[in-house]
Amino acid sequence: MYVKGLHLDLINTIQWKWGGATTGEQSWTRGDARWLSRVLDQKPDLLRLKPTVVAAGDSWSGDAVWTLSLIDHLGRKQIQTFSVSFGGNAPPVVTTPTISSISPTSMTANGNAQTLTINGSGFASGNYVQWHGSTWVTTNGSPNIISGNALTVSINPGTVNDTLFFRVCNSAGSCSASSNGLTVTAVVTTPTISSISPTSMTANGNAQTLTINGSGFASGNYVQWHGNASGTWVTTNGSPSIVSATRLTVSINPGTVNDTLFFRVCNSAGSCSASSNGLTVIR
Repeated sequence: MYVKGLHLDLINTIQWKWGGATTGEQSWTRGDARWLSRVLDQKPDLLRLKPTVVAAGDSWSGDAVWTLSLIDHLGRKQIQTFSVSFGGNAPPVVTTPTISSISPTSMTANGNAQTLTINGSGFASGNYVQWHGSTWVTTNGSPNIISGNALTVSINPGTVNDTLFFRVCNSAGSCSASSNGLTVTAVVTTPTISSISPTSMTANGNAQTLTINGSGFASGNYVQWHGNASGTWVTTNGSPSIVSATRLTVSINPGTVNDTLFFRVCNSAGSCSASSNGLTVIR
């Protein structure tokens, strides 16, 4: 449908009302799902629209009356009423899909695309899937409609702990959400140590900085040490400073006696990796 006029680029809301065998109304607001799928072109002197009327019944004899309201950014409204003939055939019924379950119910937050299966009813071509942690976002790819009761969609669950909820929407923007969320668990990498610097310190009883190089360093890591005299791992008093995923620094007090200290870095789950070379402490 084409609408011609002036200043049509200022339109922010489009309202539809229809009457005939059934009555109903829709409202499209700039930026929402209906606007994005139904406003095909918007120019100062032309609107190209793709309206969808949701109707029930197998037939619609005679004409229907549609009322189109265009509302600009200042709330000013222009109304146009016109007749539409359906030749005895009703407009197509657009069903709102419903969700009964999702599978799987948990994923690893590895930053890679993974497949989610959504079960329910009323799934059809033109449906799209949205998810939210805080706001609804449409998935990048269109879903694969397996049947009216199942679809699959590719999602990237991100890299942090979260709970994601999903909804399936029809082409008219009518949606149904899942009641249960998808639990996303972040990958906790075990850090590894490749070297330490320096490899020797003076046993002066003062705090000194040790640099540990390796991989998989992240927030929540902690550093432990032990000496030759004791095989017991002891956590450093201060938390390490994570310079990057491959480097951290930590403040240690090497004591006041000759010793060789060994270090290990542990993640928040308590999985640790130790250095093969020790720190020589000389009095």
